[in-house]
Amino acid sequence: MIMPVRGLAALAAAGALALPADAPAPSDPALGGTLLTVVTTTPLGPSDLVATDPRTGASRTRRLPFPVTTLGYDPVGHRALGLAVRDARGVHLVAVADDGPAYDLGGLPAWLAAARAGDVVAGRLVVLVGPAVVTVAVTPHPHIAAVRPVGPLPLGDLAADGTGGLVGVGPTGTLARLDPATGTVRYTRVPGLPAGYADAVARADPTTLYAWLRGPAGARTLWRIPLRGNGSAQRVGTMPAAYDADAAWRPGAVASPPPRSPTPTPTTSPTPTPTTPSPRPSAPSPTPSGSTAAPVVPSRTPPGTHPAVPAPSPPHHRYRTAEPVAYRPTMTAARRRWLISSLALLLVASLLATRVRRLRAARR
Repeated sequence: MIMPVRGLAALAAAGALALPADAPAPSDPALGGTLLTVVTTTPLGPSDLVATDPRTGASRTRRLPFPVTTLGYDPVGHRALGLAVRDARGVHLVAVADDGPAYDLGGLPAWLAAARAGDVVAGRLVVLVGPAVVTVAVTPHPHIAAVRPVGPLPLGDLAADGTGGLVGVGPTGTLARLDPATGTVRYTRVPGLPAGYADAVARADPTTLYAWLRGPAGARTLWRIPLRGNGSAQRVGTMPAAYDADAAWRPGAVASPPPRSPTPTPTTSPTPTPTTPSPRPSAPSPTPSGSTAAPVVPSRTPPGTHPAVPAPSPPHHRYRTAEPVAYRPTMTAARRRWLISSLALLLVASLLATRVRRLRAARR
């Protein structure tokens, strides 16, 4: 950090964050997008969010109600996320909506006040705190999701590289690529990039990184650094001295593909139907004298129609009829009682007759 030199009014008056007249065009202007730079002029003072179009140099400044120390952009939520030190209330996760208000999402541990680098990866704010990379989750409320030790790194800011890694600028004019899973850092020399402390970097696309290099007096210069190939870094802008700065990239609207004109369907001309020439009428044969030719009876069927054909009669189906069943009288309950009573009387009469015969035989 450096002592404040000039305020944001001086930044606007001096054309801060604007491109010089001889600045080369961006590497891929078709992608579009905006460089967001949060600038703080005094410790614990409010920050300003400056949105700059690198293609034209046009910028717009918004005053934020709190000082923001780290900044990243969430393209899904269409908002910038950052950490703010809010006096005695400690560190808070804050959000700045596109062309909307800035609001507080909730408190976080006080030791995050030492965070000096950050970006948004998969909707989470990833910051560098001392020798560790810390992931801050947003939902359901701000909280620490992961802490990965990586060792002390001389990097002032980090940007997501789109493949799960982080990229920054080293103090000796090098490009630093950090693997958060293993903590390894790979440095690559960039032609044309001077030595300096880059405290604000933003990845514009897979081939371009923007970095603010802070000079000895605190003034900053903006550099466009190639991420692929052997190209050289190019200076594209300047900014007066400020106490602190951080950057993020807001992608432009995705251009919809041009509407495809419908493919005309080839029209086929109707195939002419061959017409059979009608036979010429033959000359009538001479009628012998004394005989009369039979008159020709015209058909009563209109031309172009077919004579009516009678509908076929419905087929005759043979159905099997049920054969008559002989009547079988059923025995009712009264008839059963009568039969049982008769059998009982016959049995009693038989017993009495047997008894009488025995008595008569005994008397003899």
